Amino acid sequence: MVRFGPSVILVALGLYLFHKTKKQPVSNKRTADQITAPDTRQWFSGYDIWRLADAEVLKIADNFGAEVRRTQQKIAEIENERRELRTTPSGLGALSELSPAMAELENRASEARTLYAASEQQLIAANEKIVENLYEKLASGKLIASGFHHPVGANPSYTEIPAAEWRILRFSIGNKEAEGQGIKYVGITWRRLEEI
Repeated sequence: MVRFGPSVILVALGLYLFHKTKKQPVSNKRTADQITAPDTRQWFSGYDIWRLADAEVLKIADNFGAEVRRTQQKIAEIENERRELRTTPSGLGALSELSPAMAELENRASEARTLYAASEQQLIAANEKIVENLYEKLASGKLIASGFHHPVGANPSYTEIPAAEWRILRFSIGNKEAEGQGIKYVGITWRRLEEI
């Protein structure tokens, strides 16, 4: 049996305590436990990113979308009335396009089409505000996006897209890809910052 003297034991204990209490470097890499643990964060892909925009801009777009649907319905109702008038017999046969009733329907249809065009333009502008809001959140780091750097090689790495790159990146193909200035990511998913 080998016996160690007190000085060898003290040196070994000192080395053990030194390594045990030594400050470990901070790493952004996930540990093996984190990698094998299920990811419980809520991720979004494709057009689901719109759900991550601010509630105010979503509400505005929803209101304009509802107005577009209402005017579409109004136009369809007017068209049905016109069809009925064309087939309704009068003393001289079906009503002509020049009859006062048809002229009144044409005026209503024209007003509805004008309202529809205006509502559609407001909806387009509201949707552009949503996209602008999302880019601002991505560039500020309030939203986190991850994807594969393109071109995808044999052993691709799914990486977090740096927030600063969202100043030049733009969505494409159903919001699953983003590119700009020669940088491209594919297979993109999104999450809120607080879900780290």
